[in-house]
Amino acid sequence: MAGRRETLAVVLCMAIAGCGSSSQSNSGSNGSMQLTANPATVAPGKASTLSWSGQGASSCTASGGWSGSQPASGSFQTPPLAESTTYTLSCTGTGRGILARVTVSVDASSGAGAPQVSLRSANGSVPASGGTTLQWQANGATKCIASGGWTGNKPTHGSQHVGGLTADTNYTLSCEGADGTGVAMTQVMVQRATLRWTRSGGAAAPTAYRVLWGSRSGQPENSVTLANPKVVQHVINLPGPGTYYFVLAALDASNKELGRSNEASKTLPL
Repeated sequence: MAGRRETLAVVLCMAIAGCGSSSQSNSGSNGSMQLTANPATVAPGKASTLSWSGQGASSCTASGGWSGSQPASGSFQTPPLAESTTYTLSCTGTGRGILARVTVSVDASSGAGAPQVSLRSANGSVPASGGTTLQWQANGATKCIASGGWTGNKPTHGSQHVGGLTADTNYTLSCEGADGTGVAMTQVMVQRATLRWTRSGGAAAPTAYRVLWGSRSGQPENSVTLANPKVVQHVINLPGPGTYYFVLAALDASNKELGRSNEASKTLPL
């Protein structure tokens, strides 16, 4: 057995994606992504707000009527539309890729429609216990109500500082108008990774763990040793926006590796 490293029966996952099911391992199962448009039909020259949220998605790319990198959840206000437009979001997640698509229809016979609501954060991610400024605009609205990470009635346009964030937080703004309700959502991520793991037997019982992590897949630049073999969770404060990769190694009494877990990752937007 000298010099041989066995595959460790440990599943490592990020708190943002949930933990404990077999689908969190390298099993090839898919995550999910929901992409909606509000309103789905607009008059010519009007805009719509796209909102999306994903489970098991780590990074996304927009195509069709929009482009560029997008977080795993958020909102986007389209420009004024002259014709029906399809928006596609392709995300990387567990197993195969995740694809979502929505079409905003342009109909000259449609009325003013629901209020056009936009909500954005000045920062997509912040240090632990840090804060950011939310900015919003609700055209055609008479009343707005906040939910999620903030609450209460809000004016139809404005900005607000939110602070003391210790976990990834979704902010939603629902605004009422004469012809319906418009909704916008944005997410602010905390520059922190919460790792959780489970053992399912098979390999020798570890006497300690080592968490290896860094900004390059398969090439960890940092490590921390956990002397208690009963721990099943560890929190790491991250230095800033970017994608980070994590692997858990189990150690024997002589501090040699018994094996390593799968690689987990977390992407922090600007």
